Amino acid sequence: MKTKKAQHEMVGFALIIIVVAILIIVVLSLTHNKKTDFEESPLASSFLQSLLYQTTNCSINYGSNFLSIRELTKACLADEDCEDGNSACALLNSTIDKILNESFQVGEKYPLKSLEFKITHSQNQFLYSSNLGNQTNSSSSRGSMQEFENGIKFYLDLYY
Repeated sequence: MKTKKAQHEMVGFALIIIVVAILIIVVLSLTHNKKTDFEESPLASSFLQSLLYQTTNCSINYGSNFLSIRELTKACLADEDCEDGNSACALLNSTIDKILNESFQVGEKYPLKSLEFKITHSQNQFLYSSNLGNQTNSSSSRGSMQEFENGIKFYLDLYY
């Protein structure tokens, strides 16, 4: 009587491969499907993208180009001043306030009940924070986040 030892080893090896593949699929699905604090919003994402490249009236070096919001945020972090003597942080705050107020209609009579916008640095330092409208606990939230080198993060949460 012949033994089928090689066939038994091959079946065992195939079972091990199948078990490992299933474990890898489970681990990948668990790590990929982690819930965030908010649902991703195309509106918030598009707004952040366009905001980052909005040109301000701040120039750091004489004769150089005017800074974008993204560049102005870095200048604020470095505690620099614009050519006209204004603080980069003060100009960042006033420019973003103006853009937010002109871009979104927020309130009880509008579909968008409130919004929260903030810029943070890696050491949990707030460079800018703004809330428009009244956020209620029953509001659903959708938003977006952009992260850059230097640990700067832009957040926009929209509450409907």
